[in-house]
Amino acid sequence: MSLRLRINLVITLVMAVFTSAMVYIIVNDLRSSVREETEATTRIAVQLIETMVAGVYLEPGPAQRAEALRVFLRRVGHVRGNEVRFYDADGALLHQSPPAAYRSGKRTPEWFGRLMRPDVPAERLALPAGAIVVTPDPSPSIVEAWEQLQYFAALAAAFLVVVNALVFWLLARALKPLPKIVEGLSELTHNRFDVRLPAFRTTEFASLSRGFNRLAQALEESVAAERELKQNRKLTALIQTQLEEERRAIARELHDELSQYVTAIKSIGTAIASHAGQARADIRENAETIVSVASHIYDVVHRIIRRLRPSGLDDLGLAETLRDAISGWARRHPQVRWDLALSGELDHLGEGLNITVYRIVQEALTNVVRHAQATSVAVSVAREPSGQFGDAIVVTVRDDGQGLGATPAEGRYGVAGMRERVQAFGGSLAISGPPGQGVTVSAVLPVAAERRATLAET
Repeated sequence: MSLRLRINLVITLVMAVFTSAMVYIIVNDLRSSVREETEATTRIAVQLIETMVAGVYLEPGPAQRAEALRVFLRRVGHVRGNEVRFYDADGALLHQSPPAAYRSGKRTPEWFGRLMRPDVPAERLALPAGAIVVTPDPSPSIVEAWEQLQYFAALAAAFLVVVNALVFWLLARALKPLPKIVEGLSELTHNRFDVRLPAFRTTEFASLSRGFNRLAQALEESVAAERELKQNRKLTALIQTQLEEERRAIARELHDELSQYVTAIKSIGTAIASHAGQARADIRENAETIVSVASHIYDVVHRIIRRLRPSGLDDLGLAETLRDAISGWARRHPQVRWDLALSGELDHLGEGLNITVYRIVQEALTNVVRHAQATSVAVSVAREPSGQFGDAIVVTVRDDGQGLGATPAEGRYGVAGMRERVQAFGGSLAISGPPGQGVTVSAVLPVAAERRATLAET
């Protein structure tokens, strides 16, 4: 049911109740009026007949008096609102007033007649030679009251129709903007945020139009920003993927080419030192120097290779690579106590997820060494099949250093790379660290995101 029809029904109901109340009041007034008129006409008729009887009884004999009274009553005719009957001493009817000519032939409903008919008793005038009975007849007054009630009912019905038509028309004009507003909302539900409402004349609808347009503008800007953010994340993920591919290629080149040449140099130097023997001490010493430098270059190259691309990810899996990495950190920083906790199935996760977990741990540990001044570091990598994100990898790096202090994590710790990596997987990254209580880095990476990415690539 439309709003316009509901308002019209409410107005019709109110007017119907008001009209019913008015009809009740008018009917009571008409009933009182009929009663008062009937009583008044009856009194007047009785007074008239009493006066007439007093004049007629001046006649010399009873027969003359009765005849004079009958002639007089015949001349008087019908008395409004009353029926006059003249009886002789034996009860024979000598005269009856003619029926009323006023509104003759008109009838009223029986229920209305019973409702309006007053309880006024007949008046009987006793005479020496008979009696005159005056019986109230309110029929003409009831007919007149019925016509007045019909006139009011017709007027009320016409007024009700006119008012309803006027209200319906006015509501149609006042609520004319509603279809446009509904259409605009429908457009929003279909993700068409460029829709705008026109300016309406009505103050309320004008305010609604401005609010709708502001909402649509905000949604359009939000969707555009979200679309741009998704594009940026895709671009970032692509850059990260390409970067990892380049790192892998460089690491492979260093391992396959440079390492072989360094190994060859070292072998040649060893051979020269062996052939020189004690006879050519200067050549042997130079050869040994070449071997030492080549060994140092070999170590540096392999350290660079590990930083560029942890080869264990391809050969040993994520768990063993993390153990090897923590062992390396422990050798380089023996003053710090290093703990590693692994749980769940961490192998066979996929290339992207493996390298992301490794890079997060690597970046977090780099920040610990550079900024935390910690004495102990705890690294935890766990696979939780029924966590907040479903099947996910939860990475936690916690230290007992000086905490974040007043410097935000984004400013003090270079976590932009970690955050981008985590967001690329649809996960979450949290960094907390009250002053003096260390820093906790926690990342959640959904495993399903790796599967979607693999399917998208294939």
